[in-house]
Amino acid sequence: RLERRYSTEQFGKLSPTAVVEKLKQYEKSGLFQTNVILYGIILNVNRSDTPENSTELADNIYNDLWKLSSLDPSNRRFHPNEVVVTELISTWGESGLPNAAEKAEHYFSLLK
Repeated sequence: RLERRYSTEQFGKLSPTAVVEKLKQYEKSGLFQTNVILYGIILNVNRSDTPENSTELADNIYNDLWKLSSLDPSNRRFHPNEVVVTELISTWGESGLPNAAEKAEHYFSLLK
């Protein structure tokens, strides 16, 4: 009989920031490989955090993806796609922060 084993390690309160940090640790250790789709999912959930935290994490995720994709342009695993850019626009657009319109416009320009 096949026995399943699950990690008992906790993500704390499962904040999107904590999840991203754990994913980076797991990627670095070789447990699995992340990709742009996974980060798109995190960006979607991220909007449940405070506007300041969610926009900071969104910008950090985009910057990380951009840096990782520039290391090997032929590897599409980290290239920010339309889903990620749409989540960035939504995160900033819904934040209500003073610079939200400018940031959302910046990310919107990436779709062109």
